[in-house]
Amino acid sequence: MIYKKTGSIWIGLAVVMALAARSGWAGETASGLEDIDGLRIEVKAQATDAATVESRRSAMLRWWRLMWRSGQDMSRFDEVAVTLLQTAPDSGANFAAVDRGYAVLEEMLNNPVYIEEKRGKEATGRTQATDWPFYGGATLTNSGYSPDPGPSEGRIAWRFPKGHAWDAVPVVEDGRIYLTSPGIDVVGFCLDEKTGEVIWRARQYGEKFYGSPKAKETPVVTGEGIWIKTNRRTSLFNKESGELLRTTGKAPREQPDDSSELAFSTEDRWLFAYDKRDNSIRWRYDTGEPEVRAYTQLSAVHEYDGRLYVGTASCEVHCVDAVTGEKIWTHPVSDWVRSQPVKIGDTVYVATLDSQLHAIKETGSSAEESWTRQLGEHGFTADLVAGDDLIFASGRDLILYAVDPSTGETKWHRGIIDGAWIDGNFIMADYTAALPGTPTIVDGIVYIGGPDGFVNALDVETGEEIWKFEAGAVITGAVSIIDGKAIFGRISSAFDIPQREASPPLFAVDAKTGEPIWTSFEYGNIWIGPILNNEVMFVGDMSGNVYGVDPDTGKKLWEYYTSKDTPQEDRPHDDHRHGWPPGVYCMPVADEANFYTGSWSGYYFAWDQETGDVRWRTQTGNPDDGGGLPDSAAPTLHKDHLYVQKQGYIIAAINIHSGKIDWEWKASPGYLQNGTLAALGDRVYASTARRVTHIPFISWIHCFTDVENGSELLWSHREGGGLTAPVITDDQLIFGSSTGMFLKSIDPQTGDLNWSVFTGGEMTENVPAIYGNKVFSVSKNGWLNAVR
Repeated sequence: MIYKKTGSIWIGLAVVMALAARSGWAGETASGLEDIDGLRIEVKAQATDAATVESRRSAMLRWWRLMWRSGQDMSRFDEVAVTLLQTAPDSGANFAAVDRGYAVLEEMLNNPVYIEEKRGKEATGRTQATDWPFYGGATLTNSGYSPDPGPSEGRIAWRFPKGHAWDAVPVVEDGRIYLTSPGIDVVGFCLDEKTGEVIWRARQYGEKFYGSPKAKETPVVTGEGIWIKTNRRTSLFNKESGELLRTTGKAPREQPDDSSELAFSTEDRWLFAYDKRDNSIRWRYDTGEPEVRAYTQLSAVHEYDGRLYVGTASCEVHCVDAVTGEKIWTHPVSDWVRSQPVKIGDTVYVATLDSQLHAIKETGSSAEESWTRQLGEHGFTADLVAGDDLIFASGRDLILYAVDPSTGETKWHRGIIDGAWIDGNFIMADYTAALPGTPTIVDGIVYIGGPDGFVNALDVETGEEIWKFEAGAVITGAVSIIDGKAIFGRISSAFDIPQREASPPLFAVDAKTGEPIWTSFEYGNIWIGPILNNEVMFVGDMSGNVYGVDPDTGKKLWEYYTSKDTPQEDRPHDDHRHGWPPGVYCMPVADEANFYTGSWSGYYFAWDQETGDVRWRTQTGNPDDGGGLPDSAAPTLHKDHLYVQKQGYIIAAINIHSGKIDWEWKASPGYLQNGTLAALGDRVYASTARRVTHIPFISWIHCFTDVENGSELLWSHREGGGLTAPVITDDQLIFGSSTGMFLKSIDPQTGDLNWSVFTGGEMTENVPAIYGNKVFSVSKNGWLNAVR
């Protein structure tokens, strides 16, 4: 038996025994997932068939992910994974593979083998620190190169919680809690209110990270059952059993409370009261000077016994008379308030972005703090909910906390997404839709956006937050640091929020303070960060447009629509997969004359950066099946070539002078080649992965030499890359993995391992960043890791 310690996570026999004891599953070791323990019994009793394969298979993959994210060596499952991917879901071979998969996971549960970390050498002396202002490094080439030494030890120096976007709240009824979940298999839970134990799971049997629908809205509870809405459909589940009753277009809406003559709303810094009969404004209340870095100034309003309670981004809670609009009291709290407060008896409860729950006791026209408790580390944007004897807080760590209102003691906590607690740490078994951000670093400050809709600026040595800026929607790309400004866009369609502007904003804020400099509404949803060259900023949007932009004002200088000259027969068939337009998703690169990037039109382009004229375009997409659409992987500009993905499985070297493809390398059949390379000298480093969005069980880092003359494969390293790219120093190649839980450093000449550190989360569509003697990366378990 191998034991492993990583930070606060211990994995070993004690964990397995604790899970077994907690579940009470007699005679067997518990998996940690109650419904899967039941399926394990069923599989042993009866072979999988057409009636059971869908449920068993998707549940088995949840079990697989739980072991995978716990740090187990999953290679024993490889043969099963290949069979599952190569056989039709309704075939006998697939049924047998599912049964075999359960047997293999049983063996792995009872005889686990954990991957060991490896430490490198202790760092000595001070090192240079070179800015990393863009997605792919210090230059405009996306080569991933830094002249700094990078980390030598392979140990986490600090972590910063970078949460998920989560605003859905639980519904409490008759001793039960109904909860939406953002997973691809489990989309909801019914929990016991007092204990948090799972009564049933609402399942949709999803398996694919991108393709399966995801839920994110508060469930609607009616007499018929529980309505759960995903981004593709709305489903009705039986209240007692969780059985799927039907799928339809829309769920019924909750009826508003009409007992009062007044309705209350917020806008910017103002709280309003409206007369419901004629919609006239009765009064308005000013909450004070706004926080200029906040997109939303006020929380939702809680009404209780003639009083209104609202939190602010200025770190205050206001109590206002509901009839007159007069202030009764104001009380400071520890951070911005996004969650609607809730009142029980004479106490108001307020959750903040720094993970604090405040209990504020009212005494007539004043209030005082009774207690403050920290709940996790990721903070709260979802509204608080009061149950019979508990307060429920849904965190951006995807944990539901049940808190005693008298003492602040956490009575129980349960994952909002399906998973298990291992030695005090929550390990996700299901997938979320969230895509982590990519860090950039300039002048000792780390900048990171993400699915929570915030940009955070952190001290590079300590991880302490310097400032935060709220964009109001998901930030997927890297925050680009240009001329003292942090510049970034957002994806408005990913949040269901009221839109106050005709199109999504592109933001420029002061890099030192986070205070706004300019905001432009001339562009669409932006997946990537811009770059700057020769005083022209270049960026693309998700509608397929590319722009030249004035970095001082955000004004558009020129634009080009990437699909305008593409013949219909050459457009990929899945132009609109995910419901998104054929947009620009990959980071641009530049030399002295041109900008280069690609779009889902199926082409890479070179533009004159001053005029926007197209110098050349080269087709890389496959019109027959859509493979090879330039996606979130960035092109790499190295010497005279632009290295890109072609048709989904080919590395293509495009001559930057002619636009012709000089040479290609094809990945093995069944493997994806995902673009972004690291490049240094006469070598480039690329990754491949097998069905990484489905069963992410294998990926490789490959080293190629003699790249100007056609390339030669020198060596390959298993479990690196995938939907993430390596970065490089003079003597280290550093990378995370979409198929593993480790950040690694290897010798770029030989592929030998220098160090590896367990982060507990995979990396998808983002890359690490090097600064001095550290590397920074964000994993899907919600943490930015600084490794020294």
